[in-house]
Amino acid sequence: MLMQCFMLQLVPGHPSGLSSGASSRVLTPSSSPSPSLVSRQSVADFTTPKTPDQTLSKLHDKESSASDQVASSRTRERVRRLEEENETLRRVAMENLMVMMRLKHEMEAGPTTVDAELGILKLKYDMLKAKNSHPPSTLRSTIFKDACSADVIFLMDTTGSTIPYIQAAKDQVRMIVEGIKKTFFKECDVRIAIVSYKDHADYPNVEVLKFTPNIENVHRFLDTLNARGGQDTPEDVLGGINVALQADWKHETRCIFHIADAPPHD
Repeated sequence: MLMQCFMLQLVPGHPSGLSSGASSRVLTPSSSPSPSLVSRQSVADFTTPKTPDQTLSKLHDKESSASDQVASSRTRERVRRLEEENETLRRVAMENLMVMMRLKHEMEAGPTTVDAELGILKLKYDMLKAKNSHPPSTLRSTIFKDACSADVIFLMDTTGSTIPYIQAAKDQVRMIVEGIKKTFFKECDVRIAIVSYKDHADYPNVEVLKFTPNIENVHRFLDTLNARGGQDTPEDVLGGINVALQADWKHETRCIFHIADAPPHD
């Protein structure tokens, strides 16, 4: 709806009674129009209506501005994430560098006692694991037992000259026997014998414990041995060796431990 307002100003003495500056204006409607509040700019805007292309251009400009703002926000977020990733990579690289420097220092310093102990424990664990995961067959076990089974004789000089160290000799025999027991227990057949010799004039000249797999019998026999006899330096070494050779040998592996402090007779 268009409204025409005529602004008239009466001027005395003018032929028409109107002011030469009087003019007409076209006003835009409003919800509560007030002619006195309508600005000239509003009137000018109304008198020059926008074309559809201009309206679309303005809408397009607004949409472009909004899109630019969204793109700018996304770019800032992407930059922030890249900075965080770079910081994480830098921190990881620094940690790896520190680890490499520590390992290099440890390699130059050589293995520590703890490392050596851990290595031994790991080796024992691997051996135990391999043994449990691949139990030997009966044939393999029999072959191993036959190959490792042994007969062992301790040939001992128990004349009076051995009094200072007879106890040490007995302890050494016990230690060897215990070591054999721990190493080959239930794995192979090991028999122990003891031949104790003195000199020709002594009685008994030779004392013998026959081959036995019983370790307790070995200990009890050792307890009965005493250092005595032997009037001169040479002893009946050959008599003791002869008795040992005539023993009831059974296994292919045969050992004699000779413990003495004097040579044989000529």
